Amino acid sequence: MYSFDYVIEVAEQVLAMDGVKKLRGFVVPKADPDTYADWAASITECDSSFRIMPILESRGMNDYSYRKDLLEVLAASRASSKD
Repeated sequence: MYSFDYVIEVAEQVLAMDGVKKLRGFVVPKADPDTYADWAASITECDSSFRIMPILESRGMNDYSYRKDLLEVLAASRASSKD
């Protein structure tokens, strides 16, 4: 299993590649309230028009408070990307 920092580092390398702006967006694996904002920031710093599809696959999805926290993070990220 790779660390989150390593995955972000690889994502940033992909975002720096020539031609990356030909892509429409990215899938964010294992999106959670603690890491999604970092993913979204890395992606939208490259190009704010990229679409982001979070994959919601953690056990926390069974917990209402977890889902509520995640919804707040997703909504804040969406609002900041429209600025």
